[in-house]
Amino acid sequence: MPSKQQLDKAAWQWAETTDPSCQANVTDQHVRISYKLTVKPCKQGTCRRNCRGSPRCLNALGESVWMGEIDEKKFSDIEDPDEERRKKGAFVGLKNLGATCYVNSLLQLWFHNPNFRLAVYRWRPMEENVCTDDAVDNWKPSSICEHLQGIFALLELSERRYIDPGEFVTSLGLDTGLQQDVQEFSKLLGNRLQDHANPQVIDVICDQFQGTYSYVTTCKGCGGSSDTPSKFYELDLNIKGHKTLHGCIEEFLQEEELGRVTTVSLAVCCNSRDLIFDRATGQKKKLNSCIQFPDVLDMSQCIGEAEQTSVYDLTAVLIHRGMSAYAGHYIAHIKEASSATWYKFNDEVIEKMKGKNLQLYQDEDEIGRPDWNAKKMRGVKGILTSKDAYMLAYTRRKSTNVEEPLVEVVSAVDALPDRVKIYVSKDNSNFDAWMKEMKAMKDKNVTSGLAKQMQVREMYNLLQDKDEVLPDWIAAQWISDWLANPDAERSVDNSALLCSHGKLSPDEIVKAKCISSEGAAVIYAKFGGGPRLAGDVLCRECVIERCQSIHVKAKVATDSKTITALLKRTCSSTKQFWVGKTSLRSWRCLVLQHYGSSIQDNCGAEGSGNSENKQEQQQQQEQAEAQSSNEKIERQHSLEMDANDGSAHPENETTSISSVDDRLQGFNEDLLCSGHRRLCVQENRRKLVSIDVWSRLKGYFPDAPEFSASAPVCEKCLRTCEEAQEQKAVHRTKATEQKQLLSDLYADRNRPSWDSTTTNQLYLVSRDFVNEWRRFIKEPLRWNPVSSLSNEPLLCAHGKLLVQPASSMADVDTDLFLYVWPKEWQTVRQQFAFDVEVEVCRLEDKGGLTFYTNPDVCDECRMARQQQLMQEKCDFVNERIYIRRLTSDHEEEETLGTEYQTEQTVEAPALIDVNVRRSSRTRRSRNDKEVIISSSDTLRDLKVKIMKLFSVPPFDQHLAFNGVQLTDEYAKLGNLRLSPGCMLTLKVDEPTDDQRIVIDDLPQASTPETGFKGTGLLGH
Repeated sequence: MPSKQQLDKAAWQWAETTDPSCQANVTDQHVRISYKLTVKPCKQGTCRRNCRGSPRCLNALGESVWMGEIDEKKFSDIEDPDEERRKKGAFVGLKNLGATCYVNSLLQLWFHNPNFRLAVYRWRPMEENVCTDDAVDNWKPSSICEHLQGIFALLELSERRYIDPGEFVTSLGLDTGLQQDVQEFSKLLGNRLQDHANPQVIDVICDQFQGTYSYVTTCKGCGGSSDTPSKFYELDLNIKGHKTLHGCIEEFLQEEELGRVTTVSLAVCCNSRDLIFDRATGQKKKLNSCIQFPDVLDMSQCIGEAEQTSVYDLTAVLIHRGMSAYAGHYIAHIKEASSATWYKFNDEVIEKMKGKNLQLYQDEDEIGRPDWNAKKMRGVKGILTSKDAYMLAYTRRKSTNVEEPLVEVVSAVDALPDRVKIYVSKDNSNFDAWMKEMKAMKDKNVTSGLAKQMQVREMYNLLQDKDEVLPDWIAAQWISDWLANPDAERSVDNSALLCSHGKLSPDEIVKAKCISSEGAAVIYAKFGGGPRLAGDVLCRECVIERCQSIHVKAKVATDSKTITALLKRTCSSTKQFWVGKTSLRSWRCLVLQHYGSSIQDNCGAEGSGNSENKQEQQQQQEQAEAQSSNEKIERQHSLEMDANDGSAHPENETTSISSVDDRLQGFNEDLLCSGHRRLCVQENRRKLVSIDVWSRLKGYFPDAPEFSASAPVCEKCLRTCEEAQEQKAVHRTKATEQKQLLSDLYADRNRPSWDSTTTNQLYLVSRDFVNEWRRFIKEPLRWNPVSSLSNEPLLCAHGKLLVQPASSMADVDTDLFLYVWPKEWQTVRQQFAFDVEVEVCRLEDKGGLTFYTNPDVCDECRMARQQQLMQEKCDFVNERIYIRRLTSDHEEEETLGTEYQTEQTVEAPALIDVNVRRSSRTRRSRNDKEVIISSSDTLRDLKVKIMKLFSVPPFDQHLAFNGVQLTDEYAKLGNLRLSPGCMLTLKVDEPTDDQRIVIDDLPQASTPETGFKGTGLLGH
């Protein structure tokens, strides 16, 4: 199938050689060609994309979903229920209820301890005597031990892929949306379990998890010692400053701690403290420090009794993924006792680890980072390295054989109470019933979907165009919407395809498709809508209008070449005519506008091919150039008209392109003067052309203004131009004279300074007056002369001075005034009218130098004004300030200049020479950082932004402004007198150990630690 551009060109190529002035020249065959009905229909499935240029292509409208191979999955949104069934030999997971991964990890750890699991199975309530059959059948767990029995039984016997521990979590009163510390949870749950368990379970807990260490106090004098034993369930080790587990244990047992382990029972749980408590902020932080630990732990150096086995095997690792102490995820890696195979328990997902050795480095948060080194994290054989390991579980061997660890594996299912077995059996039965229900629902959906697919296929095949002479037309979008959702109730709407004559528009056939009459009858009968486009719906009038536009366009192209060639020749004819330059450049666009926008929209794609596209682009470029030229002419004309009445308006300096287009109402209108509609005075706005060129242009614009070469220009505009030239000469003379009289003031040189001992008298003039006067001197033809000097902005309501003229020139008041010499002031008095004379004198007496002004300074109003300016400066939104980090080479007391300067009182202040430019801003260095802030931000908000720039936590930042420490975290920056462009210094608390990264969780900083307060673990 040809491309759309080729089809569009073929559809209207006949119009270039057909004269539409006689409508009989446009035949019915021409109309059919214009509507592309001569194009052959595309065969079904042959087009990968829909042919937008062919109305007889119904491919790639969305039918592939229904016409392809049958896939039962797409007819049902129900996932395969078998995916929820536990695979043979697989473990059962635990559902994460929001942030309960710490609960799931600990439950899996306890469940995979065979002896503890057996003890939980054997547990019986103390008050249990004889249970009725009804009580057994309807039993539900209520106490903590019963909940553990139920969960452990389901983990071992359930047919589900994962179970829901919601009842257990609810019974403990835990917040499912709040993550807690798994170590603290383990301690509290163990204590709670011992409070409710029978002695048998308590003995197993003590045997499996409890150890004893002794505090040994030795007298240096007599050598006598005393032991104070203490029980523990896990060793709480500090990893900060250590790289290995042995180093952590040695610190725990060092002499300063007075500790020595005397007995360790079957299992030892080591908690590596990567969560620490910050006393300053009252919050927890996470230490992301690498720690190395062995898979075989030898505790012979720590255990006092030599007869006990001192070798322990690593059986579980609980890791905490995440950079924050308040957010992240717990995952348990547990070695299965019978097969010695490692499994990863990630809530509902349980994965068997590859190989027999634990590969913990594969689960690190740093994977994918540029600095992550897999080889380094893998470590040597027998040693594991991790940044996320939080709790390690070691199990003591029963023998000293290092090669084969012995773990007692007990089959405990028979120890379960009958009520728990029935509870598990009922849960499996409910699960089987749910599976059957889901499968039945899925089968029903698939059957219904297959029937729908057959209906859509039949309907789509019925719509195929049979190459009829007069097919039905329908909106292509409706077909696409119907194929996307056949069940939706949508009526056919073809109103967008109609032309002004109520028939099918040739401009809209790209949005329409031809369908068979039989298929159209079925569609309108089922969905309704309309209007139905069948039979004689092709609009002959629209085709003739388009033909006329294309025909005129071809004629314009021919005449354009002829006129261009004639303009290049030297005109020898005595009869010539004036044509506006803008009209001469844009006459083709004016012709096209006369015939409507349709010809412009289709002159490229549906015209005469690439050559005409290039010609159209050339026309658009010429039109833009004409607009630019006309803009310059209109601006010059506007300035000349303004000069007539002695006023210059800067807002009229430029004329927008849109206003130029509005002024060019018709051809040759641009050479008419404004208001009089006579031949304009400016010859640069018009051009003489030969009678051959004029006659061709006149044929397109018969009503255009006509001026021969001898036509006179507008007399009124001529007089106006002459007056404007005279006014220009007056302004130029005045500017030259004033520049000579006040040359130093104009050039800003040799300005007054109090440093000179001979300077005793100066005058003040408004800076606004000086700026306006300098602007006139620089461009006297553009700006009006300055006639008066107003010093009123320098005065307050009391008629006194608002400024302190005797202060430093760096003061902000110098934005209002300038100093002038007495000689310059006399010249100003002669050249300009003025309202107030402001004089500053310096006298020397016995008390020193004294300054006085006339009028006097109003101190009250001056201070109020400065406070208002400072307040306005400290009220801003999204402005830049700069942060400079101090190193060891900087002193903390370093004073940095800012835009805000505190006022100082001096006895004899002196003015700084204005010839030397000084800035109140600090010179920025390359290492200074920009921060975007608002005055409503707090200091803590600023510190958070600084943390992103310098990677320094807020609690390690010490900010100073103007030498003053900023300490109020919740103070607004505007109240701290920060202003745009100011410079702050940053001093950082450097770490004292091995540069470990400490992450502070900012969102939790405003809430106190609550832990498990209010839960059932604390007896509530």
